[in-house]
This record gives sequence, C-alpha cells and structure tokens, in this order.
Amino acid sequence: MERRNILEISRVKAYSDGIFAIAATLLAFNIKLPGDVDLPAGELLGRLWPQISAFLISFIVAAIYWRNHNRLFSLLDRVDTRLNQLNMALLAAVCLMPFSTGLIGSFHPGAGPLTLYAGTIAIIGLLSATQWAYAAWRPGLLAPHATAAEMRGWLLVACVAPAIFLLSIALAGLSVEWAMGSWGLIVVFLPLARRMTHR
Repeated sequence: MERRNILEISRVKAYSDGIFAIAATLLAFNIKLPGDVDLPAGELLGRLWPQISAFLISFIVAAIYWRNHNRLFSLLDRVDTRLNQLNMALLAAVCLMPFSTGLIGSFHPGAGPLTLYAGTIAIIGLLSATQWAYAAWRPGLLAPHATAAEMRGWLLVACVAPAIFLLSIALAGLSVEWAMGSWGLIVVFLPLARRMTHR
C-alpha cells in the first residue's frame, strides 16, 4: 500500500466526530414553538411532542451510528483513500439528518416524508456497513489488536439498523404507524446481534 494513499487517522476521526456532533446539535432546531406560546404547559408540550419525539428518535439513531463509527476507527491503524471516500459519503448523509428529521415532526407524517427519512437513515447505515466490509477485507488497515473475524462480526451488527429502516419503508405503504413502530425493533435486534457475533 503506497504511503501517499494513507491518511492521518486522527484527523479523519476528529473531522468525523465534529460532523456527528454538529448534526446531532442541529436536530434540536427542528423543535419550533407554535404561534400561541401562552398556553398551559401540558397543552404546549402536547403540541410540541411530535417534534420532540422526532428529535429523540434521530438523536438516538445518531448516537448508535456514532458509536459504531467510533468502534470501527478504534480497530483501524490507518485509513486509505477509498475508505476515506466512503467515510465522506457517510458524513454527507449524516448532514442530511436534521433536514430529514423535520419531515416527520408532525402529528401525522405521510408515507412520503417517512420514506425520505427512513431512506436517509438507511443510507447512513448501509455506508457504515460498507466501511466495515471494506476494512474487514483490507487487513493492512487493521490495528494489531483487531482481527478480520471480529470485523466481519461487527459488519453483521452494522447491518441491523439499515435493515430495519428499509423494512419500515416497505411497511409505510400499509401503515405509517406500523412503519414508525418498527423502528423500535432496533432495541431488540441490535443487542441480540452483538451477543450472537461477539460471545
């Protein structure tokens, strides 16, 4: 592997962490007060709840993806040009999270907004899984304590979230409520995948 194709991993990681942090912060900007703010606290919270719940969902998803990203880079010793290109594509999708979160911040989001939101989240997950796959089959990128088998195990874990969000897109044609409810499957299948692949 030529030295000119190797990037300084600390700078790539710092840049990535910054993008995740900014995107997560901007999620809160989707919470907008109604025109009449002189309301009882309960009623005001009721009006804001769809936006707050959209924020919470996206913040949790962003945290899951950031943790997965951080885990990947903790197992790498170096980053080549191709892996950095995948990383930049992932970060571009992360930057779209605040916009896509705003699409589902109403009481009854339609199938179209939900599909765009779930599609954005799925793309981030698929790009993350692609990074894991690329690194797993490039042993020259791995840190001394990492193994290809471990990388392939985490690859399977990385596929859980995008698979669930793609499933929700299919469900959106039947019921938006079912589609949004299916996102809760992450809480069940993500820990299960971790236990199965890293016993």
